[in-house]
Amino acid sequence: MNMRALQRVYGFAVLICLALLLSACGKDEAAATMTAADLAGRIGNGTAPAIFDVRTPEEYSAGHVPGAINIPHDQLPDRIGEFSPYQDMEVVVYCRSGKRAGIAAEALAAAGFRNVKDLEGHMLQWQADGYPIDQISDSN
Repeated sequence: MNMRALQRVYGFAVLICLALLLSACGKDEAAATMTAADLAGRIGNGTAPAIFDVRTPEEYSAGHVPGAINIPHDQLPDRIGEFSPYQDMEVVVYCRSGKRAGIAAEALAAAGFRNVKDLEGHMLQWQADGYPIDQISDSN
């Protein structure tokens, strides 16, 4: 091969490498998830992760995953210190359908939580699948 052909091959290889690098930039890694079936099974056998319900207190009272701790997503940044004991544990977050849990998962990750998972389908899926819920009765 002559020098000109080598330069073309080299240039083409560089372009391919750049294209591959740029295509990977900006892509979010898929968030780790746990299915409702997996979570229900782990609750049942006593190996449940920490479960954070990031809905409002009213939604939580109306029905939540057994063992879940209520921390509304909009309060999480101000109260993150309360949850530091869970920082090195597996944590599953959920809301009604996913948006608030995504915000909470980002806040937890930014605070150093390393093993945060989204509940697939969130509370809508949990209830649709017929898994048990705990309710807080109004004492009035």
